[in-house]
Amino acid sequence: MFNKINRLLDNPRVLQASILFLTALLAVLVVQNQKKLQEQTFSSDFPTEEIIIGRKIQPVTLETIDGTSYNTGDLGGDYKLLIFFATNCPYCAKDISLWREMYERGISRNISVIGITAETDVSSVSEYIYQNNIPFPLLLDKQKQLFAQLGVSATPTKVLCSSDWYVLQVWEGWTTQKSGQSALGGIYAFFGILPDKLPVGP
Repeated sequence: MFNKINRLLDNPRVLQASILFLTALLAVLVVQNQKKLQEQTFSSDFPTEEIIIGRKIQPVTLETIDGTSYNTGDLGGDYKLLIFFATNCPYCAKDISLWREMYERGISRNISVIGITAETDVSSVSEYIYQNNIPFPLLLDKQKQLFAQLGVSATPTKVLCSSDWYVLQVWEGWTTQKSGQSALGGIYAFFGILPDKLPVGP
């Protein structure tokens, strides 16, 4: 049997056909991987971990962009919206218009909004605020305290909490018309934003 295989491999035509087949197979795999990446609507350095609805967030002390300390327990409002982001996250850039809309609509609904980043470069975050016209405060979670409490491993992630800091709703990734019934229902129920007002998505 091995002799037959060796004779086949010695045949230039068989060898060429084998190379063409493997090349075609590799091309198919590359296309499939590219398609999966295009469908992904969040940026992540490691696998996403499920965020549990009903978990209570413990207050932590973070840093504002002007260097002062801020305890998250001091944040008022009937609800609190935490937006986890990164300045180099492409899907955060796509999601920013929704953040601004949530902030504006949240004012009349007594929903406080803050942005949370694990970055340490204050100048980059300040530039991000300016370039994107972000109206709500951004806090630096340099030790990833809130990220760890909620298991946030992808950006953008939006977490809505009750007045006593229990998690009510989580939106992972770029929120679009394709985000699913739960995500769309939460956006409408808490902020009054209809699905057809959201981007169509990828």
